[in-house]
Amino acid sequence: MIGRSILICGASGQVGQTLTERLRQTGRDVVAFDRRALDIADSARVNQVLSTSRPSVVVNAAAYTAVDQAESEPEVAHAVNAEAPRQLALACVNVDAALLSYSTEYVFDGTKAAPYTESDPVAPLNVYGRSKVLGEDGIRASLERHVILRTSWVFAPGRSNFVTTILRLGLERGTLRVTDEEFGCPTPAGDIAEVSVALIEAMEKNRDMPWGTYHFCGAGPVSRYDFAVAIVREAAATTGLTIDVVPIKSVEYPTPAKRPLNAVLDCGKIARVFGRTQPDWRDPLAQTVREFHCNRMVGR
Repeated sequence: MIGRSILICGASGQVGQTLTERLRQTGRDVVAFDRRALDIADSARVNQVLSTSRPSVVVNAAAYTAVDQAESEPEVAHAVNAEAPRQLALACVNVDAALLSYSTEYVFDGTKAAPYTESDPVAPLNVYGRSKVLGEDGIRASLERHVILRTSWVFAPGRSNFVTTILRLGLERGTLRVTDEEFGCPTPAGDIAEVSVALIEAMEKNRDMPWGTYHFCGAGPVSRYDFAVAIVREAAATTGLTIDVVPIKSVEYPTPAKRPLNAVLDCGKIARVFGRTQPDWRDPLAQTVREFHCNRMVGR
């Protein structure tokens, strides 16, 4: 199947944009759509696009990711995160394409005392997590040749994410209050793109490869508070910016969506099967902070 195109849905997102750039650097024919060009909830349009392009691999980097807003928009979250992946998988069957789709640590309830493996039972706490579980199930029921890649706490330069939010709010307020009870693994979008390129190559070369669900995230679990401290320390080293971060408990900052306290993923399976080890998130964090500062200076 190598030689056929790679089709990317959600190409304007953190992972989608980075992956599109990486694949094009390898010389691959990439057909990339942002949400305006291809709404994955429009099954007729999805089938039309796949029938025309006939890709070897489809990458679903599109998602409804407004975790708190999903509590008041469950129908929208379900349409994009649950029903659309199933329809996309069915469309892949029609053109003999494999599917790589991204999922989240929010499929778990966070009560486990150790990192979550792919075989742990899912028990999402919020609408967003439930919609992603249904999306995973729809893919598994519709298409054998799929990889679901669960990841967590994704960040990239120049995008809206936890890192840039901490920097923006830190500039506005000077002092930030961040929970020290939620633990997870920050994951640079560039590293997700890199492992995705390797997965796509394997998916094209071997129809009998080990399909299924894998975890992949950055190395070094931290609390939200410790991650925020790392962000502001990098900002201080890069720009001299001083931001105070105060640890708080989750009950002191209630949100519409409940979040798992333990969102740490065990990435041993992807290391054993594909030889992909967890990258350190600290160097990409420095790059993200530097770019935020540069963009801020240019925008003045």
